[in-house]
Amino acid sequence: MKFSEKISDNIINQIITYIVALFISKVIAVFFIETLNDTISIPIWAILTGIIIVATLIYKLYLKSKFTYDSETLELDREIYKTITEELMPKQVYSDLKNNKFSSYRFKSSKLDFIYRTTETNESPSFKFLNPHLEKLKQEWITSIIEFQKSSFEYIYSCNTGERDLGIPREWSYEKWHEAAKILSSKGQDICVKFDILVQEGRKVLKV
Repeated sequence: MKFSEKISDNIINQIITYIVALFISKVIAVFFIETLNDTISIPIWAILTGIIIVATLIYKLYLKSKFTYDSETLELDREIYKTITEELMPKQVYSDLKNNKFSSYRFKSSKLDFIYRTTETNESPSFKFLNPHLEKLKQEWITSIIEFQKSSFEYIYSCNTGERDLGIPREWSYEKWHEAAKILSSKGQDICVKFDILVQEGRKVLKV
């Protein structure tokens, strides 16, 4: 499609959207007029002004929620998606979380490096999806990782084996150990769920 044709289609879509907003606002206005007609006399200029204001507000809300990629912005978001799926949450990390490796077994301290890599990367101003929907899903995924990190501080300790092993202390009572394992498992599964949603939406939106 030529650039001029894309602009033309864009203008037509915006005009159609505004007409729809105008129609919706008129329906709303008619409803209120019929409701208040018996008790209040409303000047025609006030009715028309109200219709235009409501239509404009609806139209602005629509534009604010709508996001359209061009070739450059699409590539930028694809790069962030690639960083997340290949560097921050590779298959092995996902598998460890999915299979409850952090709550059921001892593990090397390096296994938790994904937390620090992800939270540090997320602090970069450039690590933001331009698409508001994808950015919202990304932040939900980041939040689930932070929640897992908080629980790891509370329940995961060094096993004193001299090999940098970590895990839930085996000397804890069965009830306390089981509760810790349950919480860590739940937090880990939540990371996987949020990641799955982000990946599914990312593939759909970014065509990757």
